[in-house]
Amino acid sequence: MIDKHTKHLLTGAKRGFELMDERNPAEALKVFREVLIEARKAGIESANLLWGVAVASDYTGELEMAFENVTAALALDPLAGPIHHSFEVITRRIREALAAPERVADDPSTPRLYAILVGAGEAEVESHTAMARYHLATGNVPAAAAIVGAAALLYPASKAAWDAKAAVATALGDAEGAELARIEGVAAGAASMPFTAPGGARA
Repeated sequence: MIDKHTKHLLTGAKRGFELMDERNPAEALKVFREVLIEARKAGIESANLLWGVAVASDYTGELEMAFENVTAALALDPLAGPIHHSFEVITRRIREALAAPERVADDPSTPRLYAILVGAGEAEVESHTAMARYHLATGNVPAAAAIVGAAALLYPASKAAWDAKAAVATALGDAEGAELARIEGVAAGAASMPFTAPGGARA
């Protein structure tokens, strides 16, 4: 039998999900966090509530909070398919945030978001190059060089990796290294272009 306090918590969780359905994630996040605090005071750890916080904070753009809560939810219920799906969505959004063209090179959240992806094994070449740009922008050229060197080895077909390596070589005053990296980048970009037959038909 469900006691009165548990019913109260269930009602709060239900309201949070209703607010998500009503496309009001900011209010849903507030409700989920309040219910989560109340549940913890009662000694209850709920994967469902943590998931609710993760989804709502993802929708409000609070990616670090979203990741923290979705991983906590997975720790409590590692077999929950919807939570795994949210984990994939949230890590993809973090990658997209790092790779966004309008992202400021020295954005202070870059190291934190990058650390999240690396720790989760979810970093891709754009994540590494974003972190390299951050190091360049904040004056840590050796750290940038280490990242782009590894990225070029791991992703030899990536133009982004070679372009980043060229930028680091330029910062180091290595004109020859920069030119070689630019050549590799041009080759990588050409290799990734779809083949077009005469007359415009794509093979």
